[in-house]
Amino acid sequence: HQRDTVTPLANGDGRRRMKRARAEDACDSDARLGEFLAWCAMEKIRIAEDYVRIESHCAEASCPKDGVDGEVRRHYCVRATRDIPSDTTIFVIPKTSLVCANNSVSGDGIRDAELGGGLALNACALAERAASLQSAQAPFAGYFSILAKYGEQTLPMFWDETLRKELRGTELERHLADDDEAFREDYETCIAPLLDEYPEIFPRELCDLAAFKAVASIAASRAFFVGGKYGECLVPCADLFNHRTGENSVAVFGVEDSSDDEDSDESKDENNDGDDNRELVIKTVKFIKAGDELFNTFGSQSNASLLHKYGFCETHNEDMVTVTIDVECFEEAYGKEFMHAIYDALKAKTSDADIEVFEDGKYFEIERNGAIDDEFLRFVTVVAAEANSLKLTTDDGDEYITSESILKRVLDARMAKYGDLSDLNEPVSEEQPPAGGGLVGLAAARLVRRQEVELLRRAQARLLG
Repeated sequence: HQRDTVTPLANGDGRRRMKRARAEDACDSDARLGEFLAWCAMEKIRIAEDYVRIESHCAEASCPKDGVDGEVRRHYCVRATRDIPSDTTIFVIPKTSLVCANNSVSGDGIRDAELGGGLALNACALAERAASLQSAQAPFAGYFSILAKYGEQTLPMFWDETLRKELRGTELERHLADDDEAFREDYETCIAPLLDEYPEIFPRELCDLAAFKAVASIAASRAFFVGGKYGECLVPCADLFNHRTGENSVAVFGVEDSSDDEDSDESKDENNDGDDNRELVIKTVKFIKAGDELFNTFGSQSNASLLHKYGFCETHNEDMVTVTIDVECFEEAYGKEFMHAIYDALKAKTSDADIEVFEDGKYFEIERNGAIDDEFLRFVTVVAAEANSLKLTTDDGDEYITSESILKRVLDARMAKYGDLSDLNEPVSEEQPPAGGGLVGLAAARLVRRQEVELLRRAQARLLG
């Protein structure tokens, strides 16, 4: 068995007094970090202080409201103060300290409203944020003190129209439009009723749509699935680790495999209220050199996904770029009337596989090497055959339509969505978050767009020669 190297993490009064003293020292540079560390001590969250320290870095104001009420946006990271062996315990986090419906006064209302998953966490975080803004004695006030008061403003969901236009043509552009509508719908149908039913827990002045988007952005960039009766949670300390593709330093243990409403009573201790593990334990998974930052990789994701959920991109992350082609590209290449005629002909033949492209929003992905699924090439052949059978002509007067000509037109139509490409060569100040690295804002948007354009060009070269 691998040796579990654990720094002594005593729970005695002396240890807690030392933690409070260190928290007071931290207040000199970052009062909110001091509040958070003091809260951790009260919640009996154990930190391997002989191995790591939590660093606070000041960021340039990324939100117009920052600074108005003394708010200065800070970013945090976990750094090794000495060499750390693999399998060393860094944090031990009681599940009672997790922000989730199970641990919140808002839990009954959330369960009565039958909210689940991420929406349940957003509702819970909204209530706890409101409580923390009203009183420093609120249960999670110490934790919320280090969270972005107005949300993670580097996320594109907060970008203005000028910056969003930098994402034109990208897969992310479409997602953002869907997100805007989804936020409004979720708030009006699921959150607003809670304000009416539980006004003391969800005070209207602190739980408007802007506040809901703020906590949703925090949950999007920080949430963990813990499972069991806890479900989706905000996990203090676990969310201090930044991401870096290919450089994972830690793993989280104690996550439940199933929901607490499943029939697994035989495997559970009757005295632990249906929870086999009362703590989450974070351990190193490799040797960490003194002075290095510890990372918790968020999985293999494209830059578009990282920007969407976490607000940053990585220049070295090129493996997961995605570009899709759907029926809209065909319509832009040949016109809606042309493609509607193709659709009617296919529907008359009950060609279900081909009708899916029109009716079910089916799309085709371009692979990293520029290849496209064989099903896409087959569909192109079908469109060409039907067009010639119907004696359709293009707007250029072409009477005979080949698969090659369709490929060119469709790929050109997809490229046209990116608009003027000259700006991709313009120098951009590569604004970086002070912790974790990566690109944010304009530099991130340009990187996402550039990577997609390069992938589409590979597809054009591969398919058209």
